[in-house]
Amino acid sequence: LVNSEFYADAMSDFLQLPREKFRIVPLGIDTRDFREPPKRPDRPPTIGYLARLAPEKGLHVLVDAFLRLKQMPDMQATRLEIAGWLGPQHREYAEAQFARLRDAGLGDAFRYHGEVNRAQKLDFLRSLDVLSVPTTYREPKGLFVLEALAAGVPVVQPAHGAFPEVLEATGGGVLVPPNDPEQLALALHQLLI
Repeated sequence: LVNSEFYADAMSDFLQLPREKFRIVPLGIDTRDFREPPKRPDRPPTIGYLARLAPEKGLHVLVDAFLRLKQMPDMQATRLEIAGWLGPQHREYAEAQFARLRDAGLGDAFRYHGEVNRAQKLDFLRSLDVLSVPTTYREPKGLFVLEALAAGVPVVQPAHGAFPEVLEATGGGVLVPPNDPEQLALALHQLLI
């Protein structure tokens, strides 16, 4: 049992098993405690990142895109909200990304919320206009996409792994070329204006 066509193909190749041996059981989430996000027209446009802070999850790609986005028309007030577990092995990586934002004069334009529990995650998602976790590897699941969509938040994701299937099925976001901060910034800009 696998959760996507992408993962069925990948595991069939990896395990050298016939593809017809795999059955797709799409991922799902419990949405009983999700509710309509409050209307907050007074807040600036807000981009979120909700995943482990690790190189493979692509925070550095999002930081590159955010630096570009802030130079675009009507994006000066845009914020970047970051949440997720940060293991000791990736602390230096995360701090380097935060330092890049501070060095660009954007220390007040982002916030790291740390690891969040379920209630905090729901509040976090409700505070966003768009979510992006631009993974550098072919993500087989991407539960954060389902959570964002359940909260009414569109996503911008790389066109690899399970993301094309999820977004084709839901219509809840935009795909961009993987590892392309320029295209990511343009897609974010289009969703935020």
